[in-house]
Amino acid sequence: MPAVAWELCGLRGTLADTGFDMVTYAARGVAPTDTPPAPYTVEALAADLAGLLETLELTATTVVGYSLGSFTAELLARTRPDLVLAAVLLAGAGR
Repeated sequence: MPAVAWELCGLRGTLADTGFDMVTYAARGVAPTDTPPAPYTVEALAADLAGLLETLELTATTVVGYSLGSFTAELLARTRPDLVLAAVLLAGAGR
């Protein structure tokens, strides 16, 4: 979801009210980011997220992903457990 959607749906405020510090971002190709050449693989999106967390020097995070973000969060948790303490997957699909 675009970062603004977290604000509009109320989830950002709810999580902040319960004591979470939050960082939201828009994945490549999601407004308002640029649209680099495709394909947008979940591996590339997970690498982008890992890079963001590393740049911000965040470890042991709780990652929340919606739709494609849920696949991104799941892959990040599986491949970079040093960055993810917990993953909340919303509106995902699959096995």
